[in-house]
Amino acid sequence: MPKTIETLRRGLEILALVQKKGPISQAVITRETGLSKAVVHRMLYTLQGEGFARVSLGDQLWRGTDGPNISPEPTSTEALARASVPALLRLSETVFWASDVATYTNGAMRIVEHTRRNTPFVISRIVAPRIHVLPSGLGRAIIAWATPQERAKILAQLRKSAHLRDKVVHDKSAVERMIAKTLELGYATRDASHFGKVRRTARISEIAVPVFHKGTAIAAINLCWATSAMSENEFVQENISFLRDAADEISQALTD
Repeated sequence: MPKTIETLRRGLEILALVQKKGPISQAVITRETGLSKAVVHRMLYTLQGEGFARVSLGDQLWRGTDGPNISPEPTSTEALARASVPALLRLSETVFWASDVATYTNGAMRIVEHTRRNTPFVISRIVAPRIHVLPSGLGRAIIAWATPQERAKILAQLRKSAHLRDKVVHDKSAVERMIAKTLELGYATRDASHFGKVRRTARISEIAVPVFHKGTAIAAINLCWATSAMSENEFVQENISFLRDAADEISQALTD
């Protein structure tokens, strides 16, 4: 019987585990394979380098891919997550506040990548599974820059919601004013009353801009900061150009 290549066998074992149980942490992989931390670390980053696996910037969990020669659909969550990582890392080198990339799905914004673990400032590490559209900067960026058809579709879905946070959708004038103000500013902000329930995150605000693919706003990227640190005008003057550059970088990565 031919001899097996032990290193290859280990790599395939790790790949199979990532594909079957991902998202999965490096610690769990180490425990389930019985391999050393160093070996698992090298194997995972080799698999990532060859396009068979990737690690999320936000949760540090490993996920399998469809393979190095198969690219996900440009508008898919997987493609957006992959395209966001380099842009978010570059943004975090210049702006030390947290940033999220989110997309609209079934009546809510859902974060696909973020830098909350990378910021030295106190921002909640907990990512909400659903973010209300109209009160949030991320959601407002999508609404404001959506095509008329997409905007009508989103607003129709929100009208079916019974949640208090979505109630404003029934005030057509208020929604139109919000859209007009957002387009005039060139960026979206969150509703002044839309703060977290945890005390340390209760004074966090955000600015957000859209991420486009072939002229359609398919996602939004924000920057969050403590309102006690600086005013909105000060924050915008210092950081809006970096945020727009990151959005453009993601858009370009989705096109390439």
